Amino acid sequence: AHDVLHLSIFDPVEEIWARLNAFQPERLSSYASALTSLAEWTLQGRLRIAPRSVLISGDRLTPAMRAQVKKAWNAEIYDLYAAVESLFMAARRPGNEEFHVFTDLNVLEVVDTTNRMVQSGERGRVLLTSLVHTTLPIIRFDLHDIAVLGKAGFGAETLRALDGKDRDSLPVRLA
Repeated sequence: AHDVLHLSIFDPVEEIWARLNAFQPERLSSYASALTSLAEWTLQGRLRIAPRSVLISGDRLTPAMRAQVKKAWNAEIYDLYAAVESLFMAARRPGNEEFHVFTDLNVLEVVDTTNRMVQSGERGRVLLTSLVHTTLPIIRFDLHDIAVLGKAGFGAETLRALDGKDRDSLPVRLA
Protein backbone atom coordinates (compact mmCIF):
# COMPACT_ATOMS: atom_id res chain seq x y z
CA ALA A 1 0.00 0.00 0.00
CA HIS A 2 1.13 3.51 -0.82
CA ASP A 3 0.36 6.69 1.03
CA VAL A 4 -1.53 9.16 -1.14
CA LEU A 5 -1.74 12.92 -0.72
CA HIS A 6 -4.53 14.73 -2.57
CA LEU A 7 -4.08 18.44 -3.19
CA SER A 8 -6.37 20.96 -4.85
CA ILE A 9 -5.48 23.87 -7.07
CA PHE A 10 -7.78 25.84 -4.77
CA ASP A 11 -5.51 25.22 -1.76
CA PRO A 12 -3.31 28.19 -0.78
CA VAL A 13 0.13 27.89 -2.38
CA GLU A 14 1.91 28.02 0.98
CA GLU A 15 -0.22 25.09 2.20
CA ILE A 16 0.66 23.07 -0.93
CA TRP A 17 4.38 23.70 -0.34
CA ALA A 18 4.16 22.74 3.34
CA ARG A 19 2.14 19.57 2.73
CA LEU A 20 4.37 18.37 -0.14
CA ASN A 21 7.56 19.13 1.80
CA ALA A 22 6.22 17.12 4.76
CA PHE A 23 4.92 14.27 2.59
CA GLN A 24 8.03 13.83 0.37
CA PRO A 25 6.30 12.07 -2.58
CA GLU A 26 8.07 9.39 -4.60
CA ARG A 27 5.65 9.97 -7.47
CA LEU A 28 3.62 12.94 -8.65
CA SER A 29 0.56 12.80 -10.87
CA SER A 30 -1.07 15.93 -12.25
CA TYR A 31 -1.73 18.19 -15.20
CA ALA A 32 1.36 19.29 -17.11
CA SER A 33 0.76 22.94 -16.21
CA ALA A 34 0.47 22.18 -12.46
CA LEU A 35 3.58 19.96 -12.46
CA THR A 36 5.49 22.68 -14.26
CA SER A 37 4.58 25.10 -11.45
CA LEU A 38 5.73 22.57 -8.86
CA ALA A 39 9.01 22.15 -10.76
CA GLU A 40 9.49 25.92 -10.86
CA TRP A 41 8.87 26.18 -7.11
CA THR A 42 11.43 23.39 -6.57
CA LEU A 43 14.02 25.26 -8.64
CA GLN A 44 13.26 28.40 -6.60
CA GLY A 45 13.84 26.47 -3.37
CA ARG A 46 10.26 26.74 -2.10
CA LEU A 47 9.66 23.02 -2.54
CA ARG A 48 12.18 20.49 -1.30
CA ILE A 49 10.94 17.27 -2.90
CA ALA A 50 12.61 14.75 -5.21
CA PRO A 51 10.04 12.47 -6.86
CA ARG A 52 11.48 9.56 -8.85
CA SER A 53 8.68 9.65 -11.43
CA VAL A 54 5.91 11.93 -12.63
CA LEU A 55 2.72 11.03 -14.50
CA ILE A 56 1.40 13.83 -16.65
CA SER A 57 -2.08 13.95 -18.14
CA GLY A 58 -4.91 16.40 -18.71
CA ASP A 59 -3.11 18.99 -20.78
CA ARG A 60 -0.31 19.02 -23.31
CA LEU A 61 3.26 18.63 -22.12
CA THR A 62 5.38 20.99 -24.21
CA PRO A 63 9.13 20.47 -24.71
CA ALA A 64 9.80 23.49 -22.43
CA MET A 65 7.58 22.00 -19.70
CA ARG A 66 9.32 18.63 -20.04
CA ALA A 67 12.72 20.31 -19.71
CA GLN A 68 11.60 22.21 -16.59
CA VAL A 69 10.32 19.03 -14.89
CA LYS A 70 13.50 17.15 -15.83
CA LYS A 71 15.71 19.99 -14.55
CA ALA A 72 13.88 20.18 -11.22
CA TRP A 73 13.83 16.49 -10.36
CA ASN A 74 15.55 14.43 -13.07
CA ALA A 75 12.54 12.14 -12.68
CA GLU A 76 11.17 9.62 -15.15
CA ILE A 77 8.34 11.29 -17.05
CA TYR A 78 5.27 9.31 -18.09
CA ASP A 79 2.88 11.14 -20.41
CA LEU A 80 -0.68 9.75 -20.46
CA TYR A 81 -3.18 10.45 -23.24
CA ALA A 82 -6.64 10.19 -21.73
CA ALA A 83 -10.17 11.57 -22.00
CA VAL A 84 -13.39 11.32 -20.07
CA GLU A 85 -14.58 8.78 -22.64
CA SER A 86 -11.50 6.59 -22.13
CA LEU A 87 -9.11 7.12 -19.25
CA PHE A 88 -6.31 5.08 -20.84
CA MET A 89 -5.85 5.68 -24.57
CA ALA A 90 -2.07 5.92 -24.99
CA ALA A 91 1.10 6.59 -23.02
CA ARG A 92 4.62 7.76 -23.69
CA ARG A 93 7.19 6.13 -21.42
CA PRO A 94 10.56 7.60 -20.47
CA GLY A 95 12.94 7.43 -23.42
CA ASN A 96 10.19 6.88 -26.00
CA GLU A 97 9.42 9.48 -28.63
CA GLU A 98 5.97 8.12 -29.50
CA PHE A 99 2.79 7.42 -27.56
CA HIS A 100 1.89 3.73 -27.57
CA VAL A 101 -1.85 3.17 -27.98
CA PHE A 102 -3.56 0.75 -25.61
CA THR A 103 -4.97 -1.28 -28.49
CA ASP A 104 -6.59 -3.81 -26.19
CA LEU A 105 -8.82 -1.03 -24.80
CA ASN A 106 -9.39 1.28 -27.77
CA VAL A 107 -9.18 1.77 -31.49
CA LEU A 108 -7.83 5.22 -32.26
CA GLU A 109 -8.04 6.55 -35.78
CA VAL A 110 -6.22 9.66 -36.99
CA VAL A 111 -8.39 10.93 -39.83
CA ASP A 112 -8.56 13.67 -42.44
CA THR A 113 -11.53 15.95 -43.18
CA THR A 114 -13.37 13.08 -44.93
CA ASN A 115 -12.89 10.78 -41.88
CA ARG A 116 -10.38 8.57 -43.69
CA MET A 117 -7.22 7.40 -41.93
CA VAL A 118 -4.20 9.58 -42.72
CA GLN A 119 -0.79 8.19 -43.64
CA SER A 120 2.00 7.72 -41.10
CA GLY A 121 3.57 11.09 -40.29
CA GLU A 122 0.45 13.08 -41.18
CA ARG A 123 -1.75 15.12 -38.84
CA GLY A 124 -5.44 14.58 -38.35
CA ARG A 125 -8.33 14.45 -35.90
CA VAL A 126 -8.55 11.57 -33.44
CA LEU A 127 -11.60 9.27 -33.48
CA LEU A 128 -12.11 6.92 -30.53
CA THR A 129 -13.79 3.51 -30.51
CA SER A 130 -13.82 2.01 -27.04
CA LEU A 131 -13.51 -1.76 -26.81
CA VAL A 132 -14.62 -1.83 -23.16
CA HIS A 133 -17.83 0.24 -23.06
CA THR A 134 -20.60 -2.29 -23.64
CA THR A 135 -23.64 -0.62 -22.09
CA LEU A 136 -23.24 2.58 -24.09
CA PRO A 137 -20.84 1.87 -26.96
CA ILE A 138 -18.46 4.60 -28.08
CA ILE A 139 -17.87 4.17 -31.80
CA ARG A 140 -15.74 6.58 -33.87
CA PHE A 141 -16.31 9.37 -31.37
CA ASP A 142 -14.60 12.59 -32.45
CA LEU A 143 -12.40 13.77 -29.58
CA HIS A 144 -11.48 16.93 -31.53
CA ASP A 145 -7.85 16.21 -30.68
CA ILE A 146 -5.16 16.70 -33.31
CA ALA A 147 -2.44 14.05 -33.52
CA VAL A 148 0.33 12.90 -35.83
CA LEU A 149 -0.05 9.25 -36.78
CA GLY A 150 2.88 6.96 -36.10
CA LYS A 151 2.62 3.26 -36.82
CA ALA A 152 -0.79 2.00 -37.93
CA GLY A 153 -2.44 -1.41 -38.13
CA PHE A 154 -6.09 -1.83 -37.27
CA GLY A 155 -6.18 1.80 -36.15
CA ALA A 156 -3.27 3.70 -34.71
CA GLU A 157 -0.64 1.70 -32.83
CA THR A 158 1.52 4.73 -32.06
CA LEU A 159 1.08 8.49 -32.16
CA ARG A 160 4.13 10.61 -32.95
CA ALA A 161 2.67 13.75 -31.40
CA LEU A 162 -0.42 15.24 -29.80
CA ASP A 163 -0.94 18.76 -31.12
CA GLY A 164 -3.90 19.96 -29.06
CA LYS A 165 -7.56 20.45 -29.83
CA ASP A 166 -9.08 21.54 -33.13
CA ARG A 167 -11.74 23.60 -31.35
CA ASP A 168 -9.58 25.81 -29.17
CA SER A 169 -6.92 26.56 -31.70
CA LEU A 170 -6.62 29.94 -33.36
CA PRO A 171 -6.20 29.81 -37.12
CA VAL A 172 -3.28 31.95 -38.21
CA ARG A 173 -2.33 32.71 -41.79
CA LEU A 174 1.40 32.95 -42.28
CA ALA A 175 2.51 35.17 -45.12
